[in-house]
Amino acid sequence: MIPEELLTTFQDTLFRGNYNLLLGSGLSLDSKNEDGEFLRSSEKLRLHLCQITDAPESTTLQRVYALLNSQQKEQEIVKPYNKCVPGTSIQNVPHYIWRRLFTFNVDDVIENLYRSSTIAKQSIKPINYNYPLEPTPKANELQAIHLHGWVGEPHQEFVFSHTEYARVMRELNPWTYMLAEILATEPFIISGTSLNEGDLEYYLSTRNATTPRRDRGPSLLVEPYPTIVTKKDCERFGLILVTATFGDFMQWLRTQFPTPPTISELIIPNVDSLFEVQPKNAEWLRFFSDFEIVTPKNISTPSKPVPFLYGRSPEWADLDTHIDIEREDNSKLKKIVDKCFAYDIMEKIIIVLDEPGTGKSTSLRRIAHDFAMAGIPVFSTKTLSRIDKDIAIKCLSNLKAKRVLILVDGFADHVDQIFEIMKDDNVAEKIVVLAAERNYRKPYIDLVLSQVGVKAYYLSNLSQTECQQLINQYQRYGLIANSDALRKPDQFAMKIRKDPVAIAICRILNDFRPLDEIIESLWLEAHEDDRLAFLTVALAQYCYWAGVRYSLLQKIMGPNCSIRRMFSKDVPLRLTQHATENDFVVALHPVVGLKTLQRSSKKDTAEYLFNVFCGLAIGIAPHVNRNAIRNRTPEARLSSRVLDADKVVRPFLGSFAEKLYDNIQSAWAWNSRYWEQRALLVSENDIDTALQYARHAVAIENHPFTLTTLGKVLLLKMEKSDVGRESKFLEALDVLSEAIRLETYGARISVHPFSVLFEGVVRYLELSGSAIPFRQRQIIKEHMTDAEFRFKYDSGIISALSRLDEIF
Repeated sequence: MIPEELLTTFQDTLFRGNYNLLLGSGLSLDSKNEDGEFLRSSEKLRLHLCQITDAPESTTLQRVYALLNSQQKEQEIVKPYNKCVPGTSIQNVPHYIWRRLFTFNVDDVIENLYRSSTIAKQSIKPINYNYPLEPTPKANELQAIHLHGWVGEPHQEFVFSHTEYARVMRELNPWTYMLAEILATEPFIISGTSLNEGDLEYYLSTRNATTPRRDRGPSLLVEPYPTIVTKKDCERFGLILVTATFGDFMQWLRTQFPTPPTISELIIPNVDSLFEVQPKNAEWLRFFSDFEIVTPKNISTPSKPVPFLYGRSPEWADLDTHIDIEREDNSKLKKIVDKCFAYDIMEKIIIVLDEPGTGKSTSLRRIAHDFAMAGIPVFSTKTLSRIDKDIAIKCLSNLKAKRVLILVDGFADHVDQIFEIMKDDNVAEKIVVLAAERNYRKPYIDLVLSQVGVKAYYLSNLSQTECQQLINQYQRYGLIANSDALRKPDQFAMKIRKDPVAIAICRILNDFRPLDEIIESLWLEAHEDDRLAFLTVALAQYCYWAGVRYSLLQKIMGPNCSIRRMFSKDVPLRLTQHATENDFVVALHPVVGLKTLQRSSKKDTAEYLFNVFCGLAIGIAPHVNRNAIRNRTPEARLSSRVLDADKVVRPFLGSFAEKLYDNIQSAWAWNSRYWEQRALLVSENDIDTALQYARHAVAIENHPFTLTTLGKVLLLKMEKSDVGRESKFLEALDVLSEAIRLETYGARISVHPFSVLFEGVVRYLELSGSAIPFRQRQIIKEHMTDAEFRFKYDSGIISALSRLDEIF
């Protein structure tokens, strides 16, 4: 049924659970309702509704549905499509693992199939079209998204009429947006619907033969009676036509691939011997969805260049082949980790902090690989969302080993969960955390870990010996084009000694030219669309270490710009998949991404970069809601950084910064952080408007973050004008005290409202010279006592407390 040459990639994608299903009414025709009647097809339903409403027989389903009253909708739609018994054509669906299931059907056939099936590998989770967008589920859960409504939610409107369909589209429904986005790039099996249906045409409008990913299996249209138009459409949309009924196709699938892996086989490694008490299977699934165990090997070096040599972050296979160079920093870090294991010391978290391109990820992975080779269990975080801390504590505390290493790259995104995990005594006594993060995230890490002892480590510049190792490695693979460098490697090693390792590699690959010259030449050689896509990825990667989701990037760029082409070797500004999460795209050479981003902010292309910011901010908006923010999904994390006025927007956009917030307001006005950042952006020049924005953020969400921002802006207002200075100070004290009070209900207490408050108290006393009322003075002293106890490792707080002690 599938061409022979595609079977291998099809099987690999199927067995990894990467196929999505898009199903229409044709799949339910052999299913029955609770009265034992076969379900009507959409055409038979249309004719029946015309008959009972006296509408002309030619009336479309959308128009005749609009004629029904509420009682008729209950009798003709809800009851006949409820409590269905699944037919034979879909019985084999639960035998395989699917990424998501989208359906145009309103019946409950799929739900009842999974609930009654004895071969189901996933649990079903029905989702109506008007539900908020949910994160990508764990592999053991299958989301069944009903795009036209569902009888399980009969009080919600069905999307049959043109009016309802237009309303859903106009409101940018997140599930319809998601389907249109992922249908362009991800593998789908489509059946039970024709390609010329209006809504399916909308979803396919973002797809053509060049948008699907090359690293996944083909997308299929399963259709028993294709026309010449159907065949032409399949060519246009890059679909493989399977001429069969869906039931016959699934039976062929069951015969051809009878034993697909279970969820446990996909996710859980063989680690029975590591645990004192074996966790339950469900607990293991959740733990190994968040972590992977490092299983090192010693393999001979490859004969051909691998992506790592071109600047990509290392995969574990790269460490197995020892294709990286030996760095003195690695030995120093290993000694620090050994010391943490050997002695009962407070500093159990070691963070390698540095700029992008210094080799943090490679050093971390090399050290982890070497410890694993020595027999110490090493677990590396792999989830891009929130770590399940309760499951992590339960599994880690059950480990037999007394020494366990936890590896966390992109530490800022998991710092609060690691903090909670380390608070458990059974875990803390046996684990050491080795982490890496970019320098500019340090203030946030300090805020979270202000109550914890942390060891910060900064990588050294490459030594002469290390530079020569690097040149020798690239010479071995024939990647040096400069003849002088081949004859005098020691002299050329001197040229790259002061460069971070990523810049050194970039220069080796580009004839040892200065980096700025390399960046300029790559930019000038690149196609216009490639520049836009590359800058979008570079901005996303700067804000969020994992970059941007492949399907989202393709959606932002549109169907006329093929993202997959930018993975080719002949493209100047190359992209690649993230080393540990292949749904995400990063710059092949991260330092080229960063330098290109910086170049665009300084040259006459600032307006060009402004369009990149707008495209990314608006593109991720449908993926972010309060549920996504709570779950720390990748898009939620990315959005919080893209909107950051002080660290991202103002530094890169300059005079275009305020215009950005104006342009994206319709997509983000619901979000309190959006108004916080607008307040901070305009606070220098328009403090009154800033105060309005900060109050609006609190009105949207009474949260410690919004209250802290309001307190900060009130204190700025207090500084700028002596009119009402005391009232502004006292209001700021109340607001910040409320932020601190709300913090106590959370898992951790942030230092930020304390530091803003203490600085504000000092400034108020300096400016006014008047005493603080007794009651407020007592409140401040209580906060000082609290801060001294909670943040004894925070030098900033200790310094502020010393100043306040002198004043009081």
